[in-house]
Amino acid sequence: MKPSKRWVLIIVIMLWLAVGCENSVQQANEPKPILPILDQVQSVTVTSINGLSEGLSLLEQQADIALLLQGLMDAHPSYIDDPEPSGLMYEVEMKSDKQAQTYTVNDLRTTDSLDTGVKIYTKDNDGQSHAWTLPSEWIRLLFGINAVDLEEPILSISANEDSSSVIVLSNRNMKRETVRDAIANTLAFSGMAANEQPKYDIYWSDSQRFVVRFTNLTAKSAVQFQLDAVQAETGESFVNKTQKNRNHATLKGR
Repeated sequence: MKPSKRWVLIIVIMLWLAVGCENSVQQANEPKPILPILDQVQSVTVTSINGLSEGLSLLEQQADIALLLQGLMDAHPSYIDDPEPSGLMYEVEMKSDKQAQTYTVNDLRTTDSLDTGVKIYTKDNDGQSHAWTLPSEWIRLLFGINAVDLEEPILSISANEDSSSVIVLSNRNMKRETVRDAIANTLAFSGMAANEQPKYDIYWSDSQRFVVRFTNLTAKSAVQFQLDAVQAETGESFVNKTQKNRNHATLKGR
């Protein structure tokens, strides 16, 4: 074989090996498409991994279990980040007559995670972990809370000064345009430079949770806004006449 042809053959082989390695890495990083779910689940036990004794749950009513399993059908394949964000961690064990399936649930609803409210993990037979995302309302089903129509519509508002974020969680699906308008129409601020206004983006993980992330706050600045004008998709209001300031959000810069 002539030297020129030999070099061509070597180059072709190297390219083929490189493509094979790249495909192997991509396949290893690809999310698992289907969340494993047991048939005929008889019980669901929830245990806190964080060491908290509160919020533990045992579901044995078939109506509650059916809603929980139906909610799992909304799981979307995801990835395990490095580092993986950490919220309240739970171990969930589902049992049928002859089998058991264990999940790890990462409740990120009150964190400043921009695109995820809940993550759920499993391990395959090889010990490899896989992740999916779930809507925020699934956590409520996990603890047997499904009678939403009997609850008052409420917004839970918290702030994370480290990331200049306001986190809002609801027990109703929200009309997104009312959120956008409520923030824009009531936004007030202080400590900003002359002719400067707060810059922010609204990130929705699902219809019951969003994060407002500000990008130009300083240690001397602060912002606030009111969410009384936000509406649920059902048209319900989140206003409580006896708690006038409960939909008020305040954030200080750092």
